[in-house]
Amino acid sequence: MAAGLLIIPQFMPARNLAGASVAAEMVFYLADTSDLEPTYTDNTLAVAHPSPLQSDASGYFPVIWADTSKVFDVGFAKDNGEPPLTVTGVSPGTSLTAAS
Repeated sequence: MAAGLLIIPQFMPARNLAGASVAAEMVFYLADTSDLEPTYTDNTLAVAHPSPLQSDASGYFPVIWADTSKVFDVGFAKDNGEPPLTVTGVSPGTSLTAAS
């Protein structure tokens, strides 16, 4: 397995509609499925992140590594009650815009 970073700029850090930082969480699925897919704490892909992956109170997520052979759908929810979003077709090393 090769490792790559998962970066979703519009959600890192998480912000509310007014632009203020908020706590949030992400859940990673194998693209086009409801199967959870692990992400990892470093480029060895040895230690998986918990699911859902929580940001800190300022909306910052830890570094997210993943297998470059995988494509992800990412469920993103803020702790302030705004509707959740799904980002589809995310590959390590790439970023896409949100589809609600």
